[in-house]
Amino acid sequence: MGDMILSNGFWPCAYDLGALIERVADVHEKMGRIMPNYNEFFKNEEIQVSDASHKVQLMIDCARYLAVLNQTLSGFIVPLRHEAPRFLSYRANPVARNQQRR
Repeated sequence: MGDMILSNGFWPCAYDLGALIERVADVHEKMGRIMPNYNEFFKNEEIQVSDASHKVQLMIDCARYLAVLNQTLSGFIVPLRHEAPRFLSYRANPVARNQQRR
């Protein structure tokens, strides 16, 4: 995702967010295709336990990274009342901010 070029120079707009979401959806789709193969992988008795644990750990790490990415993406605000290009703004998690004040 580091090779993305913003359509309007330095400021990201709704179109750029859509392109990013499309890439993230592709990653989720690939991960979804890999998961059913784990059942067959663990049924194979020739596989070493360490190989299986490494493979599971990689999938867990991938899921953690995707969770953080999804949480970050949920903070983008698309101003629907503005004319195109709709430049994005970002808000941090308001629930987390409110809990820190207590």
